[in-house]
Amino acid sequence: AKKQRLHRYFQDAETAITSMNGQWLGTRKIRTNWATRKGPNNEPITSTRNRDSHNIQYGQESSSSKLDFNEVWNRTSD
Repeated sequence: AKKQRLHRYFQDAETAITSMNGQWLGTRKIRTNWATRKGPNNEPITSTRNRDSHNIQYGQESSSSKLDFNEVWNRTSD
């Protein structure tokens, strides 16, 4: 059940990000992507997923170690 909810959450988020990217908000074209934050070396790290590369990273993973959705999915417990 937990995996199904998590999978649905990521599907819904991916759909929202994709459908809103490039849309106009007033007079400005908006860009959407997965949220990122800076790591200890001031390098961007992906907090959950990177839309462009379809990779997922978690805090314990190094910034050079990228996992795809299925790898993360298989690591989650029910």
